[in-house]
Amino acid sequence: MRVVEIRNICREEGSIYYLRKFKGEAVIELPGGDFETPVEFSIETDPLGVKKIDVIISETINYPVVPIKNALKTYITAADSKGKLPL
Repeated sequence: MRVVEIRNICREEGSIYYLRKFKGEAVIELPGGDFETPVEFSIETDPLGVKKIDVIISETINYPVVPIKNALKTYITAADSKGKLPL
């Protein structure tokens, strides 16, 4: 299982500068084939600069959700550090 990509990422406008919210479509490679699902995620930066990522998968998946969320968090962290998320 791995995250192939997150497509059509768009940032939701908000008034809190340390909380960024996004929506997109995650493409996940599962043993039975690729699976596409809508996702929402937020990145919250605390005063010390530590980032907390929350992921919401709105569709039912026939696979354990915890490993998928962990893989998405890893993918999002890498995309954010490389500057690939919308500003």
